[in-house]
Amino acid sequence: MKQRFKKMLSIGLAITIAGTLAVGCGSNTGQKENTGNVGDAGSAGDISDSGEVTENTESAAVTEEESWDEPVTLTYWAFNNVEEAIRRFEGQWNEQNPDRPIVVDLQVYPFEDMHSKLLIALNSGQGAPDMAEIEIGKIGNFLKGTEDEIMLEPIDDLVEKYKDELLMSKFENYAAAGHYYGVDGQVGAAVAYYNPELLESAGIDYHDIKTYEDVENYGKILKEKTGKPFIMWDVSDVWALYTLITQAGGDWFDADGNVVMDSDINIKTVTWMQNLLKEGIAIVAPGGANCSEEGYAYFGGGNCGAVYHPLWWGGFLKQSVSDIQGKFRISTLPMWSEDGYTSTGMGGTCHCVLKTSDKTELAKEFLEFTYMTYESNLYYGSQGMTDPLRPDVYEELSKSENSVPMEYYGEDFYDVVNRALASMPGLHITSGYAQATDIVKQTMCYRLFSELEDPATVMKECADELRSVMASQEE
Repeated sequence: MKQRFKKMLSIGLAITIAGTLAVGCGSNTGQKENTGNVGDAGSAGDISDSGEVTENTESAAVTEEESWDEPVTLTYWAFNNVEEAIRRFEGQWNEQNPDRPIVVDLQVYPFEDMHSKLLIALNSGQGAPDMAEIEIGKIGNFLKGTEDEIMLEPIDDLVEKYKDELLMSKFENYAAAGHYYGVDGQVGAAVAYYNPELLESAGIDYHDIKTYEDVENYGKILKEKTGKPFIMWDVSDVWALYTLITQAGGDWFDADGNVVMDSDINIKTVTWMQNLLKEGIAIVAPGGANCSEEGYAYFGGGNCGAVYHPLWWGGFLKQSVSDIQGKFRISTLPMWSEDGYTSTGMGGTCHCVLKTSDKTELAKEFLEFTYMTYESNLYYGSQGMTDPLRPDVYEELSKSENSVPMEYYGEDFYDVVNRALASMPGLHITSGYAQATDIVKQTMCYRLFSELEDPATVMKECADELRSVMASQEE
């Protein structure tokens, strides 16, 4: 392709945002993404009655950029259905940068296939894309080794630019060797989904559920009066277990990367969860997971009082079960103690640029354009059940007269999200996180919640397995 490069002054232009956003439950993401203008945006666009974010012009800093005549191709690998969002931002980029046109070659693969294919391409040095999305459960495989060995391009300059506007804890999930390597499309704040009608039939007001002691007490009342369980636990996925463990202050690793899967706080938490099963307050989720079709149908059919899950779960519930508008409500999670956390950030997808690309700077600009500005976050927040990384968009989102989240889950939807974002622990996403997740999904949850084995024994054996895996990788 013939390209003619010249110097020019580029000024950020108007941003228009609207469209549809796809969320992936099995992949953790309910999310996706982003942005408008290369400069940091100021005031937001307005959300129309139709739910669209209308145009708002904001001037960005003047920067010296290259330009070219023919579109430059950026190859982007994904496992989520992000076609509509990527095409929207590709079009907006070209409208606002007529001297720097691009074409995004979006290639969507099955979840496992994409991650395996990407790892092979990076290890071989051949065939990798310019950009990719990597699910948080897989990111550890790509952040091993030294700075020179990690094949993702650092985005420290972008993080520095937006650090006061974005929730920094999500960037820590994709940090290694002293650098930041990607941006998430959403927070994934864990919230409580409640069935007010069922709870009220037992004389329970979900607003009164403040602590996990309340969960146990009200769960007994619900079981006695209705015969129905209060909550469901996953046995083939990590969500319920990891939500409660991290909210309690536990994790699979400590800040230094040591395995602490069998810590006292973790054993105490899973013992409490197991006791709820024994008392009939909790059940194993139909289908093995809250985000299975059977799980959605069970909760959506009014058979259970609550589900504690990342926010995006409600989007899949809406897609999977008809006629549920206004039937359920969200709240912050109960607390383990009076000064405890009311949420935890769960799941995520790392949107990144690969070092093997010969267009890393352009790819980073498009990453910023699609995932980091005010307008892009406003766009994603306006599309449904997602919680953007920029807390400053929630006031604007709450003003919408056609908000799907508020119509389905209450007028206080964004107030709940804001309170959740303000009270979350940091997670320790290390190079062994993928292996830890596999052990939890394939062994730990089943033994704890289906077989009801001794929690201390299960946690110790799973932790030892993880330590063995980590040791073998270091050899």
